[in-house]
Amino acid sequence: MSKEKPPGRQVLDRRTLLRSGAAAAFAAPLGVFGAQALPFRAAAPAIDFSEFPICRTASDATPLTGAPRKLKLSWNAGAVCLAPVPIAIAQADLGAAARWGFEGPARTLDAYLRLTAEAFDRGYPQIVFWPEVALTVFLEQDRIYQQALAAALGRYDAELVAGAPRAGGPDGTAPFTNSVYLLAPDGVVRARYDKQYLLPFMEYFPLRVELARRRFGGIREFTPGEPTAPLPTRAGNAGILICNEGLLPHVGVRRIAEGAAYLVNPSNDSWVPDAGFAWQQFDIVSLRAVEERRYLIRVSDSGPSGVVDPFGRVVTHTEALTRGVLLASVVPITGRTPYASVGDLFGGACLLATALALIRCRRRGDRRALRP
Repeated sequence: MSKEKPPGRQVLDRRTLLRSGAAAAFAAPLGVFGAQALPFRAAAPAIDFSEFPICRTASDATPLTGAPRKLKLSWNAGAVCLAPVPIAIAQADLGAAARWGFEGPARTLDAYLRLTAEAFDRGYPQIVFWPEVALTVFLEQDRIYQQALAAALGRYDAELVAGAPRAGGPDGTAPFTNSVYLLAPDGVVRARYDKQYLLPFMEYFPLRVELARRRFGGIREFTPGEPTAPLPTRAGNAGILICNEGLLPHVGVRRIAEGAAYLVNPSNDSWVPDAGFAWQQFDIVSLRAVEERRYLIRVSDSGPSGVVDPFGRVVTHTEALTRGVLLASVVPITGRTPYASVGDLFGGACLLATALALIRCRRRGDRRALRP
């Protein structure tokens, strides 16, 4: 006589439990972290973040005053939030031919100076951000351009973060780096970051194979830069992720380890004139803000540019393939998240647990099949 299951009660065997555990282990990194990692550009977030005392921009919350306050959040209990800092983003939408041609340096400088003047007409930014290779001259060696920038910034007492190539050799010779500069209001270069992770076949040629014959003025290809400290801006230490570096999670982790209080992604998207591609890059880079719980400033030459808050929500943005100025505020934050400490270890552990559970289920199934 067979045993009947108690009425109104479901009995689960061990295999079902193991399978359920494996499914839960596989879904954990997607469900717990993935839910907050999705960008909230198109629709309002399904999760209500209003109860979390995360720092917000001046338009969302009362400006912070006095001593920094600690954020009591489970993901980063030791985080310190500072006062919001007004910034401006300039987006000129100039293609490579316009920037690197014979009249390119003068045309590019004029376009960005006009946009910067418009930003000061509309607000009082303390820092102005220009995109990757916004200037196509060797800034450290060109005093005329430094004087022009000093004249534009000095009257408003603002800093400038701008991309430009750098010549490491004398008289503008190789090695060349793809760099981002921090300029003081008097036009003096205060700090520089040289791109470390170059885009293959575009910025350098592995095995000397040239699939794309691109020329950056007199520059044939770039050289990877050496590790440097974040740029010490008025909004705190800025961790720079130039273009494709923003697609790499471990680079964002390294910037936080170096002391970045917010992230900046100067980019050049004009070489693929497609709005869908540009928005895809924007959404991927937004994940760095979620992983590190930092504000992220995306500065694209052709758009979209914007500011992403530590929950991945787009605070404000421009449209792709347009010219314009964006005014916003960012909040510098210190402290490290679990992801910044252990990286993808949690996800790897979940996958390992899934594999072990599936192997165990398979072995138990084989043993049962061999029984008479």
